[in-house]
Amino acid sequence: MATKATKAEQIIDHFTNDPVLKTKILASIQQSKGKGVNVAHILANFNLDPGTTATVHKVIAMMTAGHSPHSVTASLHPNPTTASNAAQLISEHTGTVRYILQSK
Repeated sequence: MATKATKAEQIIDHFTNDPVLKTKILASIQQSKGKGVNVAHILANFNLDPGTTATVHKVIAMMTAGHSPHSVTASLHPNPTTASNAAQLISEHTGTVRYILQSK
């Protein structure tokens, strides 16, 4: 009998089927439960370029300031059509994540 996936695993599975990335994300979640771990520690696990790291910090700051996921996503795209499509996609992803988090 297969074990039931945790909510974290269900969310990760929604976004990727890459087993290496999934392992890194799950390890980061476990690491974040430790003391003294911050975003910089977690991002270091993913070997991101400086521009991507800066964007992640910008998104975190905007979300912390209360901006909605779709407005944050749209703001990252200078082309209005791309911004609208990205905002729609993130709204769908947000709905899926909320559904998983509210499930039993």
